[in-house]
Amino acid sequence: MPSLQSDGKGLDGFVNLAGYNARLTPLAEMETGYFDEVIAGNLRGAFLAARAARPLLAAREGSSFVMVSSGLAHHVRPGYGAYSAAKAAVIAMTKTLALEWAPNVRVNAVAPGLVDTAFLRGGTGRSEEDGASVVDLDAYRRATPLARIAEPVDVTGPIRFLLSQDSRFMTGQVLWVNGGGYMP
Repeated sequence: MPSLQSDGKGLDGFVNLAGYNARLTPLAEMETGYFDEVIAGNLRGAFLAARAARPLLAAREGSSFVMVSSGLAHHVRPGYGAYSAAKAAVIAMTKTLALEWAPNVRVNAVAPGLVDTAFLRGGTGRSEEDGASVVDLDAYRRATPLARIAEPVDVTGPIRFLLSQDSRFMTGQVLWVNGGGYMP
């Protein structure tokens, strides 16, 4: 795979990986401010990143933009309403950008299940990095056919594939990376 770099003439690829949801709250009980914060961090941030990256990507033929959504975008669960809505909108944005930026820039998404990172404890920079998980990890393992929680490398591999020329005829697609826990 070619290195992803900018030489002042554009970017080969760009990954928008941002996520935030610090607590599980039913939508009917969620404060408006927290709802807005989750939508802004997950959806508005993706929009701003896409808008900023596009000119640099468009300068390179065959470039790739990868959004990171979530399995919760379609496999919703109680308490994740705002997060699920934002990540579903990221998928819709991915498909829209794939049509609007074609044929020069490919736009795809990866939608992982739980990944063993600080995000499970509220998100990097927003909580204790080693605090308790907001999710019952043992129950999640039992419900996942591959019987484990994803590690970061389980997600970075599919992202690298979407950035590479091995996926040069893919755009507007979503790769669900979840150990078989959700099969659309």
